[in-house]
Amino acid sequence: MNSFPSKSVLTLAMAVLDAALAILSPSWRAALVAQTYYKGGMRMTGGGGIADSGFRHGFALHCDATDLPNRLEVHWGTKHFFRLKTLTDASCSADPSIAANDLAGFNTYDGKGEGTLNGVPATAEWTFTDGGHGPKNDFAEITITDDSGNVVTVSGLLKNGNHLARGG
Repeated sequence: MNSFPSKSVLTLAMAVLDAALAILSPSWRAALVAQTYYKGGMRMTGGGGIADSGFRHGFALHCDATDLPNRLEVHWGTKHFFRLKTLTDASCSADPSIAANDLAGFNTYDGKGEGTLNGVPATAEWTFTDGGHGPKNDFAEITITDDSGNVVTVSGLLKNGNHLARGG
């Protein structure tokens, strides 16, 4: 008979040990966020107007592309509308040059996905940042490419609205 603890018991023991060490260190929150088992549920939400471009966006996106649901919508003009169907790539990171919500453990969201532009297949890539409370320092850059290869890009600080990085 095997006298070794099960894999799940060892995993739990390691998680408890890591959490205890993280709590005892001065930067306990950053250490805890860095653990891979803790990253589930991390996401960024928000939206608003981008600079004076006439573009508006709204989103709720997980840092793990397999966590659902994920939503992104971008509107401009009176007829243009992109809607995300599938989040294909997601990355959340902490840019030290951006003062932001330290409790979330990140302030920058980079993503890619497939969806529709005015009902036609399209892809999008984006970067959103949470620069702290309110829209003043929040940034959005979005590139949308339709299935014919036409590209539209918008970038700038939010004119109104807010991006909010949220920890797990």
